[in-house]
Amino acid sequence: MVMIEQAFHTYIKAVEIRLEARQRPPTKKRGLEVLPNKSRHLCDLVEQLEEGPEFRALLKETISAFRRKDWHSSRSELSWKGLICNFFCRTGFYNDTFFRGSDTSRDLVKRYEKAFQRRHVQATYLAPMEFVQFPKPELRFPGFEIRKFDRDELDAIAGNEVNRVFYPQAVVDTDILQEYWFVVVKTPEELRRWGILTISREDMGWVSAKYTRFPPAIERVLARLVLCDWIEVRKPQYENPHDVPRFGFNIPFVVRVDDNDLQRPQSMPDSSTLKSYLGEEYKAHRTIFDLNESGTVAFEECVKRAEECLGHLRLETDDTHSFLKVAIDNLIKAFFTEELEQLLWHITALEALLGERGPGLTASLARRSATILGGTENARKEWKNKFNDLYDLRSALVHGRQFKKDVHRKQLFEARVMAMRVTIWFVHYFGEIAVRINEGLWKSKAPTREDFLALLDRSKADRTRLKALLNNLPTGFPSGPDWSP
Repeated sequence: MVMIEQAFHTYIKAVEIRLEARQRPPTKKRGLEVLPNKSRHLCDLVEQLEEGPEFRALLKETISAFRRKDWHSSRSELSWKGLICNFFCRTGFYNDTFFRGSDTSRDLVKRYEKAFQRRHVQATYLAPMEFVQFPKPELRFPGFEIRKFDRDELDAIAGNEVNRVFYPQAVVDTDILQEYWFVVVKTPEELRRWGILTISREDMGWVSAKYTRFPPAIERVLARLVLCDWIEVRKPQYENPHDVPRFGFNIPFVVRVDDNDLQRPQSMPDSSTLKSYLGEEYKAHRTIFDLNESGTVAFEECVKRAEECLGHLRLETDDTHSFLKVAIDNLIKAFFTEELEQLLWHITALEALLGERGPGLTASLARRSATILGGTENARKEWKNKFNDLYDLRSALVHGRQFKKDVHRKQLFEARVMAMRVTIWFVHYFGEIAVRINEGLWKSKAPTREDFLALLDRSKADRTRLKALLNNLPTGFPSGPDWSP
């Protein structure tokens, strides 16, 4: 590494000389002071430095030191040049902040070598939550947090001081986003190798089933959040929950930043398009779910229950309960879908949980959902009628029939409640059994979805086969657990 360190220090010295010259008083022309654009002037200066002999020497030594067949194998000098350019820009070396910092040239060369040697980066995902307000700035959960940032914190996370000069497309609008709470997830991710051509299944003509536009790290969190009844935990603002403009919060986009010094930061979305942004005049966002202290406690408790159950099931890595993951994915999709389409995905979630191939699908779906949701015979009859009405609407939507009348928001709300509570039912009971299996307390074969459906149908033919499950059912079966506040 001796040669690369020498080339590195030589380039640093060249930069320092040019930057010191930059600090000289502005020139005068015909008695007028010429005041250059500082950002543009710095970019021009950097471009000149990157074409100089010192940079070319550093480029040569970097390729010699770090190009490997099994990792960074690119033979293109242009791609290596881009990595080096990004390093000096992203670390703030060219900005005045570098010279006010504690990094010495020795520290910086170590950071440079580590940047090319590392195999993982720390990624941070920030998902702004529209229409939501909490009474405290931070809520902590296993693996993620919900919190609010001030302008300086957002500037630091996004690296705005550097981005404004070198990556203007990556500047985060802190004036707007400081008004919002964020779902925050930090996770290590494998670094992409340079020079390796990766061909995905999509490139070969295959299409993967993707239920939402969210990255997996955020989807994992949303699987917890959509199992909470947002109408119940909000601070009361409407006499009738069916009059609430939305049944849940919205996530318009996800911001991703990482600590990879060699890669350009991602472009940021236009924050002014937020549905809840009230505009320049107010500099604030519209709130529908203004949770008070008791509502926040109820919300935290619900998320913790969901985390406990889903943590035992490990749906992200275990395909044993794939039907449950499909149902939750559809529930997430429905949660962030507007108008009538949400009905389609809520019913699809119920079919993933309760449906079976064969005749009588609608009747079995209605009967099973009513058994879970209704505590009395009258309640079960009412839920069965609600499901049949919703399924008729769903069929009209799918088969292209024209609606004779508008659909009341009450029915969309009922579809959401039904899908959410039936999903909670499966998450709760399979989670309870997963705990016993993980602790070695379950001696029989692990029950399947079909086993639970047989019990919901009260099938006597399966009683002998399901004896072990019948003897170990969690308390309250078949009633659904109450996760509401």
